[in-house]
Amino acid sequence: MITIRSPLKKTLLLLTLTTLTISLGTALQWDQPDENAHINDEFELTVTGNDGLDDVELYYDEGDGWESADSMSESSTKGTYTKTGVDSDIGSYEGLELKANTSGEDSTDDRTVTLDVGEPQVEYNGDGEFVQKDPTVTFEVSDEYSEVTGAEISVDSNDGDVSVDGDDEKDPNCDVDDTCDVEFDIDTEDLEEGDEIEVTVTADDEAGNIEKQDETFTLDSEWDGDSSASVEWVESESSVLTGFEDEDQDLDISFQPDTVSDTTVICEVDGDEVDNANIDASDEDETASCEFDSDDYAGSSFELTVEAEDEAGNSETLVDEKRMVWDTDAPSVDRLEQPQGVSTFNSGFDLSVLVNDDASGIESLEYYFDAGTELGEGSQVDLEDSESTVIDHDFKVEPGDLSRGSHTVYVRAEDGTGLTDVSSFDFEYYPNRNPEINLGAPDRFEVTSGESKTFDLSIENGAPFFLNSVEVTSSSAAWDGTRTVTGLEEGDSVKRSITVDASSLDVGVYDLKIQTANYDASKTVEVVVRATEDQKQSIESSLQDWKSKRDVLNENISKIGNLEASDEDISQFTETVSKAEKAAEKGNYYEVKSHLSSIDSSFEQASQTFSEKKDTFQKKQRNQMYLIGFFLLVLIGGGGVAAYLYSGEEDVSELIPEDWDVELPEEMPEIGVREKVEELVGEAEEEVEEETGYSFK
Repeated sequence: MITIRSPLKKTLLLLTLTTLTISLGTALQWDQPDENAHINDEFELTVTGNDGLDDVELYYDEGDGWESADSMSESSTKGTYTKTGVDSDIGSYEGLELKANTSGEDSTDDRTVTLDVGEPQVEYNGDGEFVQKDPTVTFEVSDEYSEVTGAEISVDSNDGDVSVDGDDEKDPNCDVDDTCDVEFDIDTEDLEEGDEIEVTVTADDEAGNIEKQDETFTLDSEWDGDSSASVEWVESESSVLTGFEDEDQDLDISFQPDTVSDTTVICEVDGDEVDNANIDASDEDETASCEFDSDDYAGSSFELTVEAEDEAGNSETLVDEKRMVWDTDAPSVDRLEQPQGVSTFNSGFDLSVLVNDDASGIESLEYYFDAGTELGEGSQVDLEDSESTVIDHDFKVEPGDLSRGSHTVYVRAEDGTGLTDVSSFDFEYYPNRNPEINLGAPDRFEVTSGESKTFDLSIENGAPFFLNSVEVTSSSAAWDGTRTVTGLEEGDSVKRSITVDASSLDVGVYDLKIQTANYDASKTVEVVVRATEDQKQSIESSLQDWKSKRDVLNENISKIGNLEASDEDISQFTETVSKAEKAAEKGNYYEVKSHLSSIDSSFEQASQTFSEKKDTFQKKQRNQMYLIGFFLLVLIGGGGVAAYLYSGEEDVSELIPEDWDVELPEEMPEIGVREKVEELVGEAEEEVEEETGYSFK
């Protein structure tokens, strides 16, 4: 153990330790590169140490031991030793170990770096050398050992001004071994069609390597060829081809292509590409061909679309869904029949036909009778689609002036290539024979007011031939409508329902006449609308009111002894009430309502008649009373004087019945006895009223 007691000795010891520390600090140290740095062959490696060190060597290890990379030179900065690059024979290497030491065996720490001696990759990512107006050009950048840290574009043109639209420098942020797209926008506003553009793209990686890519583009800003093309089969020189079932066939497409860049022609069917062809840029008409496989297209028709696209991507639809036909067979009439299965007719009739032609389609359909005719001379059948590949169609055959008896109708189908097929149908014809229609329905049909009820109407064909259709109609209040049956063979009977809706009908009886619209037949049904319980009560109440009025009228009639109760007006009213009463007893309230429907006028007429009769009766009775009084006075005090004095203003002779044997004097005395006569007449009236109940007032 050493003990130091003197301050001077302590000071000397500290100086010695400090010198030792400084000496240790002069060992070699890395200045650059940093740990895990990316360097290239131009990178300057730098270590620091003591000034004037001899033999500072750079060593590297690729994993198989340290090897010398040559001496490092002391730079103008004392104690700094440098070397450019490692060893040109190493190439690029990831995870390279570096160190430096001296002959005195002073050494740096190991430093791990990536040695990247190759340039990044730069490639144009486009379809060709032609670009549209103001294009966006895309370049791919990549590096196997280092990150791509920058990309820059420059543009030039000998034909006019051109510039970069936006940033001309971009950071791709492209990691090691990745491939990244870098896009640049170019402003070609001042250039013309066909002008060239010189483009240079420079990319650098994090190791400092730089790569340039030059591209020359030609401006092709629009499609300047034809907007349409003519198309034809090479063999037929038209859009229709017949035959060649087992041979592939070519279609020729003729048009002027783009004048700046080459054109690609694409033939499509249903959106799928069939074939394509290339045509050089030209300002004249050119022809391209597309091949069609017989296995796929022979014996068919299809919609052809032809697209054209130049190298700049400008395009045009030259043919838009043009129908092309490759026909190998005639059409086929697969069915010809009468829809209802009958073959006897008295007029025009329906036939049903099915025709197939998978290629050119059915161009026309015609029919003719008994003897053959030239194509197109028969009666034409109207077709909804004259080029359809399938015709399933009902049509009307008109026999015209065909004679009575057995006949044959022939139906001929023609396809788009002129090929034909014929089928026939035999039938019996009875021209102008009238049909016989029998309508069956109940004679009487009852329904309750407010309800609906249905009955069946039968429609029967009583003729020995087929009827296409029968229509029955009615416009009555009970039912307003139409019913139709079709395809009636001889003896066929078809039922149709008829619904009577009594929700808006009054209680009563309605004649429902049903008749055929096109034949002479009819049937009338008596529709009875019966009353509901509420309606019954209302009708009974009304009937009771009229019965009371009738009874009062009869009572008044009975009080007038010499009034005939059978007078027409009065008897009509009383009989109507009696009929309504009897109908109510049977429960036929619809009859009651019918009887009472016009009874108001009947009652008014009866009342008027009764009133007139009553007035006549009163006048006659009163005059008779006057005569009774008069003759009483005669008996009392002298007839002549009494009559004269009584009459005053009246001619007494008018009051004496013709069958009375009374002689009046020529002059009557003016002695007033009128009051006495009236008194006597009044007494006589009172006696009559007591006996008969009749009032003279």
